[in-house]
Amino acid sequence: MKKISLYLFLGLMFCNVSVAEWYKIGKTDFGNFYLDVDRIRSDNNYTYYWEMVDLNKSDEDGTLSVLRYIKADCSIIRFKTLQYVFYDGNMGSGKKEMQDSSVKDWKYFSPGAIGEQILEKACKIK
Repeated sequence: MKKISLYLFLGLMFCNVSVAEWYKIGKTDFGNFYLDVDRIRSDNNYTYYWEMVDLNKSDEDGTLSVLRYIKADCSIIRFKTLQYVFYDGNMGSGKKEMQDSSVKDWKYFSPGAIGEQILEKACKIK
């Protein structure tokens, strides 16, 4: 019994149990849009979250899914993109390429845009 407990303990220590829980927000002609509800964080007046678009077809660079790390101001529904992660597979799989956002100015979504829906959901969950 002690050996089983030890193996179970060691197995849990080395397993990756922090798998992202992607919540589907909606879809467009480009693909499906998701919010990682497990990694929403708040700091003072800002909310930070990951969103993903799973593309219907690859772009000219072979990208099939893109993650964006967002800093959101929930009080006036504005955002800054801090980082991008590009994958050559669907749902964040395959080879990845990370890239910091070169433009970190505050931006605003068009009313009713899927990005606005993701931001509002992240702000409610925080």
